Amino acid sequence: MGKVLSFSAAFLIAAVVVTGILAERPGKRGSAFSRIDAAGAQFRQVFLGARLGRNDRKFYIDPAERPAILDSLFPGYGGEALWQDRGLWNNYFIRDYDTKVTSTAFSDDKNYGGVVVYQSFTGCFDIVRRYGADIIILGASDLAQAVPPDVLARSYPNHKILMCAAPTFTLDTAAASLELIAQLYPPNHKRPEYIFVGVSRTMAYLASPFYTALDWTKQELINRYKQADFLGPYAYLNQAYRFPFTWNVLYPVRRDANHLPLVNRISHPERWSILDLQISPEEYQADPTVFDERRRLNKQESSIFLNAENETECKKMQRLPELLQTVNERALKLARRSVIFTTPTMGDELRQAPSCYITMYNREILNLNGERTLALDREMKDYGLNILDFAFRDSRKRGGRLTFDVAHPNLSGAEKFTAFLTQAIGEHFQP
Repeated sequence: MGKVLSFSAAFLIAAVVVTGILAERPGKRGSAFSRIDAAGAQFRQVFLGARLGRNDRKFYIDPAERPAILDSLFPGYGGEALWQDRGLWNNYFIRDYDTKVTSTAFSDDKNYGGVVVYQSFTGCFDIVRRYGADIIILGASDLAQAVPPDVLARSYPNHKILMCAAPTFTLDTAAASLELIAQLYPPNHKRPEYIFVGVSRTMAYLASPFYTALDWTKQELINRYKQADFLGPYAYLNQAYRFPFTWNVLYPVRRDANHLPLVNRISHPERWSILDLQISPEEYQADPTVFDERRRLNKQESSIFLNAENETECKKMQRLPELLQTVNERALKLARRSVIFTTPTMGDELRQAPSCYITMYNREILNLNGERTLALDREMKDYGLNILDFAFRDSRKRGGRLTFDVAHPNLSGAEKFTAFLTQAIGEHFQP
């Protein structure tokens, strides 16, 4: 009798769970067994939006109902017509799905706000191999939020602009990505006009004890893409099925995708770059120097530069010049021109960086400048930004205080930086 009751209970639980999962199929409302997250978006084949800095405020964006999202994320690709390519999206939505790209389509609140939309890093390979691109943008999460495709499209109308970014995107990942894109590029489409590579000074620190692990996670995504590639447009048949249900729903061990094997912030474990200081806009405007002094005295360290005090001669960084040259050479082999630039940050994350590294980095990235290459390496203020361009409102903080993300600009900062970038491009590549 006991075995019968145990079996019945197990069967009932399984039935309820399966019913909850099936109720989540496209076109259906949510159930008690799911929440708005990346897994649910992939299952429905829709995009996932979130308020900048508020990863707990997510919402689904169905291109069939809100086609503006396609022109925002993929300018120049034909929006609604692109959505009709079901073979493309069947593959796209089984890929990795954790790159947050700033989008102006739903960013009505520009006051320390903005909306980010989740995209797929390797999904960009699916798009470029079918439709090509005029401008390809490569970089890490800071790049994905600093150069929104729809903002860039203001300066390059009628250009197919494709974001190929991923959290913790390394220079080795850039080299591997460019090599793969060159192999996949459709011969019946013209080659890109530009390759943009946004370089993070944290991710370019090859001496970091975490660099190998960070790079491996992205190289693994590229390798998995290649392994499934033999099925071409039917690659989704060779991938794990995406369920809108994970145990993290019932037991939320992680609040969000944890891309960094680093020491994360207590109040924001999903973002390593959050500054452990807050201030109200009124307090900052009254006397900015007070908060600047608090930043100076802040003991918050960056895990990227762990043990950097032992790297005074940068012996582990000797591969950096060659690696930067390789990235640029592969970019120029694929496109007419390359634009390689340091992404804008507040600079706080570089506090433990060895001086030899900063000197080497500044020198080597500027050495890339040439007739077909524009290389930029500037600090926050030189890009025309200030720390309020890295601030966002967190309503969980009393008094509407501002929280700062030292490496990821808000929408205002992204618009300023993209304007600076396009102006610099126009001046460097004058007809």
